[in-house]
Amino acid sequence: MSVSFTDGYNYFIEHSKAYVGTEVVSMLNQPYLDKIEMEIQRLADAINSYKGNRNPNLHGYLAEEWHTHTFNIDAAAKRTVESIRVLSDEVHNLGSVDIEASFGKEFSLKYYKNGSLSAYAQAVSLEDMYREYINGKDNSLTREEYLLSHGLDPNTDMSLPLYAGQARLIPSDQMEDAINALKKRIAHDSSIPERQEWVRRYQDTLNKLTDHIESPEGAQSMHLTYEESKILQTLGKEGKFDPERFNLTLAEKADKWFLYQNVLKAGLNAAWIAALLKAAPAIIGTIKSLVKDGYITTDDITQIGCDIKNGAVDGFLKGLFCAVITTSAELGYLGNVLQSASHTESFAPGVAAVVVLFLQAMNDSIHLAKGDMTKQEFVYNLEKNAYIAVGALGMGIALQSVINIPIVSYMLGSMIGSVLGGLIFEAKECLFMSICIDHGYTFFGLVEQDYELPVDVRKKLGYDTFQYDSFEYESFQYDSFEYGNIKYEPFDYEKLDIVILERGLVGIRRIGYK
Repeated sequence: MSVSFTDGYNYFIEHSKAYVGTEVVSMLNQPYLDKIEMEIQRLADAINSYKGNRNPNLHGYLAEEWHTHTFNIDAAAKRTVESIRVLSDEVHNLGSVDIEASFGKEFSLKYYKNGSLSAYAQAVSLEDMYREYINGKDNSLTREEYLLSHGLDPNTDMSLPLYAGQARLIPSDQMEDAINALKKRIAHDSSIPERQEWVRRYQDTLNKLTDHIESPEGAQSMHLTYEESKILQTLGKEGKFDPERFNLTLAEKADKWFLYQNVLKAGLNAAWIAALLKAAPAIIGTIKSLVKDGYITTDDITQIGCDIKNGAVDGFLKGLFCAVITTSAELGYLGNVLQSASHTESFAPGVAAVVVLFLQAMNDSIHLAKGDMTKQEFVYNLEKNAYIAVGALGMGIALQSVINIPIVSYMLGSMIGSVLGGLIFEAKECLFMSICIDHGYTFFGLVEQDYELPVDVRKKLGYDTFQYDSFEYESFQYDSFEYGNIKYEPFDYEKLDIVILERGLVGIRRIGYK
């Protein structure tokens, strides 16, 4: 198996760990986050739609929009099917409902200057509204005609609360004042027989008084004070409402525990895929041995087990790391640019490629700092990994666009691209080094040109050579007796010793005499 193929396949394994973690968490998060983001945008659109409106009491209508849409945002964040909607544009009737909920509740909103006024406005009766209508008018409708003009039964009891059956919603900063005002009225009117109907209206209002909307499943709207409603009015009239100003962002509203679970799921998916890819060569080798020899050894089984364990652990960590990066980008923690990019199909492959290249560069940097690697080797590895990464990224995205099978299409293309990237780099490196050998180029230090003669050549030329940091002990020789013998002096012809030197690769991006 060639070095290029091995390097490409090894990179593919590392890239797959990171990619699966990124892609899986994106698939789990995106529908959920998109729904929250859609509800936040609906709130912004609803408030900014009042741009140019001159109504001095617009803050009351905007309070309805606020409670409606912030409830729907929270419902999306908590993954419930509940929702509410504003009815003021559809129903303009006496005592009509302002907000209708899917869980059966109806709400009336009053945003007056103080708690007492807001509470009393919620406690009015039909008779109170009729008396307000006829005040200062000479030719007014009768009670029956007044009720008919508002689509009500003319025989309706005029003492009934105008907002009977509805929850009464007021500004959050007025709750204490409103409660005290109602209790004071109840205590005062309870002793007056003619005002018992008033007492019942005040008590009904007190029982149903609230400053937010909450559903049985726990979704609720955000509290809104009177002053904040006035701020909404100013922003709405100018069309400059920005949800971020009120902490209405994905980072603030999304359920973190749900996202943490998705991150763990992504890590586990990366773990089993990485374990399979890591053990695949050992499994194939074992099958070949079984076919060839008819048996397998315990060492083969042990090797497969080690590959599975190491691949799973490393895959889980890398997948988890990439899932955290992806989730952080989707929530906006890494800036608006990456948050927008997280919606694109190339985001997951891009994050995986960057993470793998970064980790490989970090590992090589440690070896470089320890002196285990030269600068030329560091740059060589960095460039090789970049070629393989680009090949994996390009081929993976290309195949995914042609055959759109989630994860599988990209991984298959990535494997092909990794190998091709390695082969292209090897071919480029051969051409690059041949130019450096022929012309002596160093390309700004990327290639080392060593003009030092090899040790064996220096010895032949008669130069004394020595090694640093070496010490030789003298061996002990026993006295020995040797018999005399005759030695013939051989005749040697004169020889011409010629050593032909040529320059070539003597290391990674290191050229010298061979």
